[in-house]
Formats: sequence, structure tokens, C-alpha cells
Amino acid sequence: MLAKSSALSLLIAGGRAADLTNLPVLLSNISASLYPDLRQISQNVWNNPEIGLSEHYAHDQVVNYYTTTKPGQWTVTPHSFGMPTAWTLEFENRPAGTPADADLPTIGFMAEYDALVDIHHACGHNHILLVALGMANFARQAAIDLGLPARLIVQGTPDEENAAGKHTLLEAGAFDSSPIWLFGHPANANGIVPMNARLNVIAQFIESSHAAAVKSAYSGMLAVRDLDSAGKWPGTSSTATPVEDIFNSECNVVQGAISFGLEGPSLSAVQSSVNALLATGTYPSVSCSVLNDANVATGVNVTCLGPSGHASADTNGPLVLAIELFRTYSTTASNSFFLPGNMTSSELDVTFDLRTRWTADLDAVAAAVEAAIAPTVKKTSTDVAYPSFEVPTQDLAQEVIRLVELPAYGSQNDWILSPASAASTDASWAQGNVIDPTTHAVTSADRVVLMPFWNLCEKGGICAFNHEAAYAAVANTPYSYQQTEIMSRVMAHLTIELLNNSTMLANALSITKA
Repeated sequence: MLAKSSALSLLIAGGRAADLTNLPVLLSNISASLYPDLRQISQNVWNNPEIGLSEHYAHDQVVNYYTTTKPGQWTVTPHSFGMPTAWTLEFENRPAGTPADADLPTIGFMAEYDALVDIHHACGHNHILLVALGMANFARQAAIDLGLPARLIVQGTPDEENAAGKHTLLEAGAFDSSPIWLFGHPANANGIVPMNARLNVIAQFIESSHAAAVKSAYSGMLAVRDLDSAGKWPGTSSTATPVEDIFNSECNVVQGAISFGLEGPSLSAVQSSVNALLATGTYPSVSCSVLNDANVATGVNVTCLGPSGHASADTNGPLVLAIELFRTYSTTASNSFFLPGNMTSSELDVTFDLRTRWTADLDAVAAAVEAAIAPTVKKTSTDVAYPSFEVPTQDLAQEVIRLVELPAYGSQNDWILSPASAASTDASWAQGNVIDPTTHAVTSADRVVLMPFWNLCEKGGICAFNHEAAYAAVANTPYSYQQTEIMSRVMAHLTIELLNNSTMLANALSITKA
């Protein structure tokens, strides 16, 4: 990694700081020239959604733009660090008088661009790509115009949603070149907050028949739900959200459609049970049809539709209703269960998406899940964990909030800096935080990684939470692109401040180990 002393040496050596009084105006003029093309790249990616590790179109959009449309601005590395859909952009500015061998202050930017199965860019990653390209390109031109020594790196990071692409990149050394990495994430509110640790427990329920496999899987999910409902998880703010491995499931998306079959109870009895569950008011926006099954003579098919959503939200969606329906009828031994349209498989796999505030508690939460499902599960495994993401030095976060309140950036007064955690991100791998086990304070980190959330929802317009299907529409509104343009300028402003102010840069890096 670039040492702090090297990153600061050029500025500390005595170069005169630039006057940043007119920086907001400069960035506005730069944006007017550069942003339209960048917005088009983002819209192209929105129109061509690709799931993790398959983002070939998104990769080519960026690589082709900077090698063909705008050659020479950045040094472009396609397929970087051994990942087919990763890419790297690098730029150095050495104004007159800068020694050729001088270490340059370095800032990195992270871009994401993977989509979700079926609901496409319902997490808004086309805007994570856009804000990274925006802040980096605006800062690049501003550094040239202001005569600031700088090294800027933009790293394309595939597959944030499912398999921790940044962990793969970290192992390959992709983040060693900068001690600070900036990016941002669209949301339905403005703020800077930490994020939970995450781990998936993949459970295989295998039996001699389809009905037995469904019963085993639902028994396991019911056991986990009872732990969840009772709040008996280890750790802080811990949850375990089940996702059936059927059709086009996604491990961190609450399923918006579930079909559940019952054989034994009458159609009228099942309809009454479904009505009773819906009447509790705990299944928002869920609706169900109860029909005789087309393939099972005495079977009842319950198909429930509801909002998808982020697995971290632990939403009471269609699958939770099906689990509760199973609870109602599983106590009668003569009843059996099936998945309509999928009655040949004797295996039903379930991913339990685990979230907890602190990384150190992940193993205990996973152990609790595995113990709950042990009576019926045949095999379990886990994927790559996402450590908790922490807000780095408060100074950087507070500076972002100061900037967004300026008239040049919209006079935004609804931003929060909160300890309340949300969702998860694989960017925590790049942070490499060391957390005090008692106080939970960050005692040191490999790198500073800052990720503000900004609101794409226009007041009075469509809005949704990330991973709800409707958020994909939010992520392509004119208003959303206007907000990301502002956020790009804010983060470019922060970048120029870091490049221009050695004390600010030193303070930002004070948490790092180097």
C-alpha cells in the first residue's frame, strides 16, 4: 500500500496550496462539459442489466469510451486483476516543477455496476458507476486546472451483490495503490452510516421424495423464524432471512412471489387460514390466490405476491406467509406439502441471509441457524462473509455534510450522520478495519473508505427501498440523474480538498495502519 508519508510528501515539502474559493463554480463548468456522456453510459448500463460476474456490456461501455471516444485521458486496463469484468482507470498530474520521481497524493474511486436477477437495477448500481466516473473525472479536470499534483485511480468492481467481488480484487492487490477510496450508494434518504456484517448459510434439504424435502425445508425455515421472532439471536441487530432456491432467486433479495402447495386440508380451510394471516396486517402489500392445484387432484395451490425487498430488512413477504401457513397445517401428520410446478425434485435448498452489526458475531449467528435447522438439514455451507462497514474518520463524513448544505450543491439540510447500521457492502474488505471487541471502536484500518448514501427519490414522485422492484424505475428518472450529478460534484470537491490540504489528508489517514 502507498504509505502515508509517501502520499503526503509532495504537499508537505512546501508546494503552495491552490485557492479553492471558486471550486464549486469550476466543478459546475466541468460537469456541464463531461456529465452528459457519463450519464449516457449509466443509462446504457441501466438498459442492459447484467448480474454479477456477467457485466461484460458495462465493462465494455467504460473501456471503449476511454480508449476510443476519449482516448488519452486515462490509462485504461480492461479485465484488470484477473477479473473479466473488472477494469482500472489511472491518471497522474505532475504540474511544472514537480519532480519526476515524486510520490503523488493518491485518491481511489470505486465503481459498481452489477444488477439483480429479474428486478434489474433495483439497487441503483448504474448510479454507483455514474458517481464514481463523475467524481473522478471532475476531480481530474479540476486538478489540471488548479495545478495540483495528483494520482487518481478508478477501480471497476464486479459482483457486489452476491459473491464479494471486492474481496477477490483485494486478494489480487487492486486496492493497494491508494490509502483512500471514495464512492457512494443511491438510496431513498441522505446520510452517512455504517453497514452490517453479512454471511449466507446455504442449507440443502434432501429427502427420498419431493414432499419430504419440502417438509424438511419448511421445518427448518420455521425453526429459524421462531428464533427471529423471539429475538434470540446472538449479537446486535441480527437477522436471518430465508430465500428459497427456486426459479430466479437472489440470495439477498426477499422473494416477491411464492407458490406453496398443500395436500390434505380443503380449499376453503386453506383460504380461511390465508385470510386470517393477511388480516393480521403484518404482511404489507401481500396478496394471495388460493386455488385447486392443476396437477395434484386433491392439492391446494397458494400463490402469494408481494414487494421484493432487501434481505437485511427482514420483510414479512410471501415466503414468511407460506412458512406461517406451514406452521398451521404441519401439526397434522396426514397433511403433505409440495411446490406447485416443481414436484420432481427431492431437494429444496434455502439460503439464510444473515446480518448482524459486528463481524465478530457472524459465526455465532451462523451457529444458531445451523443448530435450528439441524434436525432436518442434510448439508450446510457458507459463502464469503461481508465484514461490517464503518464510517471512517468523522472529519470526512462531516465535511461531506457541510458541502451538501452549500447553495452550490443544493442547500441540502436533510443529511444525517448516524451510528444506526443498514444493509451490507463488500467495500468493507477494502477497509480492513480492526474493531475493539469491547467498545466496538475502530482502532485502525488498512484504508479509508467513505461511502455516502444519497436520495434518488423525488418528493411526490415514485419511491421505494433498494431491492424493491420499483427502485429500478427510480434509478432511471431524470431527477435521479440530477441528484447523482450533484453528488459527483460534492465528492469531487472533497477530493480536491484532500489533494490541496496536507493537514486534512493527514487527518483522514490517521486511522490507517501504514
